[in-house]
Amino acid sequence: MAMGFQLRLIMKVTFFIGLSLAAGSGLSQARAGTEMSAPPTIPWLFAQAVPSVSSKSNHPKAGAGGERRPQGKPKDSPVQSRAEAPLTETPLSKLPKLDSRQRSSPQWVEIVGLNAQALRTASAVSGQPTLQLTSLASSENRRIGVRFTGAAKGKVDRVAAWVKPGTETWVSLTAVDDPLAVAALVTYDLALPKVDRQFEQVVNRGIEEGRDGWLKVWIDFKPENSDVIVQLALYGLNPPASLTLGGMTLEQLK
Repeated sequence: MAMGFQLRLIMKVTFFIGLSLAAGSGLSQARAGTEMSAPPTIPWLFAQAVPSVSSKSNHPKAGAGGERRPQGKPKDSPVQSRAEAPLTETPLSKLPKLDSRQRSSPQWVEIVGLNAQALRTASAVSGQPTLQLTSLASSENRRIGVRFTGAAKGKVDRVAAWVKPGTETWVSLTAVDDPLAVAALVTYDLALPKVDRQFEQVVNRGIEEGRDGWLKVWIDFKPENSDVIVQLALYGLNPPASLTLGGMTLEQLK
């Protein structure tokens, strides 16, 4: 990646962070006496990757303190073993392959601070997997990104992600054209659900309820280049927290 692009990105990031801090504590809300979130560390594309560090398991060791081990059936043993295994960051190379024959030729470009597990359930987007994403406490940035080609330069395009909230209900969606010329970022509260805040060159944004419990979070923006990178980030304050991703898309609006 060219040094000039990195410099422009750093300048854009500095502006965004200042804007976020000035916006106050819009993401800090209390429900039923429990604080749900706070102003997040805004996630950024192409930030330096954080080394994968195993998070600590909250499950006590079987038999600790002289207690008897539960006499479960043999078939329960693998489940117990998986529950006790610490989660680690999923490498980019281990993500399920995307169908490059799809419109806009989606390709994974990054995964940072997340554990991704493929689920055997129908996704919201044909040709893309259903992933359970779990945030890791070992990383301040927790995001996954896809590159699309063939955006309508100078016209309005819509980027979207289909999600199902789990223990994680705060997300952001970012759209950036490459080389960096236009950037748009919107944050969402999936629990209500509602749009929370928006930054930079957002033409329109929204969140819609779909079939089978899916929520579609989307941004309209005007890219100046045909390549677009879409990034979904999790930023709840209490990792590990998880949600389900059913796909991301780029759509040319008429």
